[in-house]
Amino acid sequence: MLNKTITALLFFFIITNSLLFCTDNEQHPTIKIKDPYFNFGNISQGTKVKHDFIVLNTGNQPLQITKIIPSCGCTAGTLTPPVIEAGQSGALQVEFDTTSFVGPKKKYITLITNDPINDEVELSIEGNIIAEVVVEPVHVYLPDVIKDKSIVLNGEAAIRITVSETSKTTLGEIVSFSEYFETKELTSQPKSKEILFRFKDSVPVGDFRENFSVKLENSSKPSLTIPIYANISWPLKLSQNIVSFGVVKPGQKLIKNIKLDNRSKTKLTKLKITSENPFIKVNSKEIVSGYNYVLEIVLDTNSMTSDLRTAIKLDNNITSEPLTFSVAAILPPK
Repeated sequence: MLNKTITALLFFFIITNSLLFCTDNEQHPTIKIKDPYFNFGNISQGTKVKHDFIVLNTGNQPLQITKIIPSCGCTAGTLTPPVIEAGQSGALQVEFDTTSFVGPKKKYITLITNDPINDEVELSIEGNIIAEVVVEPVHVYLPDVIKDKSIVLNGEAAIRITVSETSKTTLGEIVSFSEYFETKELTSQPKSKEILFRFKDSVPVGDFRENFSVKLENSSKPSLTIPIYANISWPLKLSQNIVSFGVVKPGQKLIKNIKLDNRSKTKLTKLKITSENPFIKVNSKEIVSGYNYVLEIVLDTNSMTSDLRTAIKLDNNITSEPLTFSVAAILPPK
């Protein structure tokens, strides 16, 4: 029994030492990065950041970087030297073009290697990019412009443009080709402008999408574009533009109410309501004379033989064309 125990222990000792011997003598490269993270601090927009990452081979076989995968905005050159011998080091230069970026940014570079233990290594660069040109606000947004005959209400905005003192860029003239708005320089300096944007009374009702630009001197970009987003509506505003009664049955008399508000400085003195469908009648109830009304839409389903879709027209003394809304109702399937 004792001999069997000694034999088993001896066998275990031989196998263990053999494995350790094999492990100690594995032949492969081992990648180490001296500092896989680089912080470039605060820099001006448009600066090209360059940094060399030091790559070490602490293994006993040549190290190769088989693939370099940079993230958006980064470019990475080849490793110098392309093959790092055992015990040696190389440099990988990474460049980050900050032209299209502003604020805190972090970018990653992934290295694919022939190190069997660590075949994928991630590097990163990080910092804060200070905008070359700051626009406040970044776009003109006017969601509730009212076209009241020859007056446009809520149709103007102020924009301030400032160039970083460390930048060589200066501001040039304003360029606009629109017939529907005008721009005026309230203040103008080589490094700053304050601009007043204002709609003209020719602006059409509906969604408005245009822009104007400011020329840039001594810059990589020829101009700065400022988008305009707006919704222009008549001063008469309905709480709903579509009134749906849903599925209806013959023999019903149904009523729905919507609001009509006059946001004009002129009182509403004329309101003629026209229905194109005999099953629909609309009555107006005055809440505040000349300004606030409730429209009562009455649907009489007697004699209806098909689905109903019709337009209601509101002729008035405020808008240059009639205000309209639609009414719909559906009969159940037969």
